[in-house]
Amino acid sequence: MRITGLNLQDFRNIASASLEFSGNHHFILGANAQGKSNLLEALSLVTALRSFRTRDIGDMLRFGADRAQMRYLVDHEKEGNCEVLCELKVNRKEITLDGQKISRFGDFLGKFPTVVFSSHDIQFLRGSPGLRRRFMDLSLSVMDTEYYAAMRSFHKSLKDRNLLLKQNADTAELVAFEKVMAPAAAIMVAKRHVLTASLCDKMSAVYQEISGTDETPALIFKPSCDCGSEADFLKKLEKNRARDIVYGSTQTGPHRDDYTLGLAGREARSFSSEGQQRSLVLALKLAQVDWFRKNSGLKPVILADDILGELDEVRREGFWRALPDDLQVFATGTTRPPNGPNPSWSFLSVEKGVFTK
Repeated sequence: MRITGLNLQDFRNIASASLEFSGNHHFILGANAQGKSNLLEALSLVTALRSFRTRDIGDMLRFGADRAQMRYLVDHEKEGNCEVLCELKVNRKEITLDGQKISRFGDFLGKFPTVVFSSHDIQFLRGSPGLRRRFMDLSLSVMDTEYYAAMRSFHKSLKDRNLLLKQNADTAELVAFEKVMAPAAAIMVAKRHVLTASLCDKMSAVYQEISGTDETPALIFKPSCDCGSEADFLKKLEKNRARDIVYGSTQTGPHRDDYTLGLAGREARSFSSEGQQRSLVLALKLAQVDWFRKNSGLKPVILADDILGELDEVRREGFWRALPDDLQVFATGTTRPPNGPNPSWSFLSVEKGVFTK
């Protein structure tokens, strides 16, 4: 997949922009707070209409505007040359593909895969379990409709069960929702195991490419309970029902799973250097690129938002070398990248939301 054109209206600080992209390597150059990250954010929305910077649609609308519009021209392995139109309003998102309105979001999710690399990615290692779950859930949801459906079903029933727990509802009411949660939970956990193993395998090879050393990186899945089957999870919910009533919420299940990144047999968060940690997270994101590619048959677009400032020269060069040559890359920075593994950049400059060649 390649994005060949992008038209923006009233997105962040960009009043209007009409951009064409030829070739695979594009570098957006400019001082801080001029619009570099805004462009990458707009490009990333074509995957799931989900920002890597905010959950509030209003944050993405230009000051004083009531809507923002993004029009993408895409050269796609399955759709051919196509046009995607996305419109953001404070309380609504609208999508059309070649003039046909997409009524079910699940039909659009992951059809146009992008992978964002940003300085915030380090929070996968340092942040809360919820951040790690969201990364893994997105990786699965955009590639697997069964997982997406199971996740939605589980969280809807979880919300209803928690409400009943707070109301001290009778057992029969709780069991009704537990019977919906259990099969969804089993699907989620099984697929999380598969994804973890796949990402870990690829991450190991990529980490060595970036760092120049073999330090046995690992991604470890830590489920909150053994719910490998529907029956297992139902038993766990029954066993913990009295405790859940006391707490007023469901204390075990996929919504409490976690993941750990390790290096050389130790937890990376506590025992690895800054450079090692950032290299590990970059390797994980490149493993996500590989996951998307294998499961969709599409070449994801890579969006790298000023990510290499904390790395030494060896690791910076290793990152560019680790990028697959045949993927389209959009990168940002305040200075030009050195000529090296990818010297054939096309440059865009940006100042106050205005882009120039």
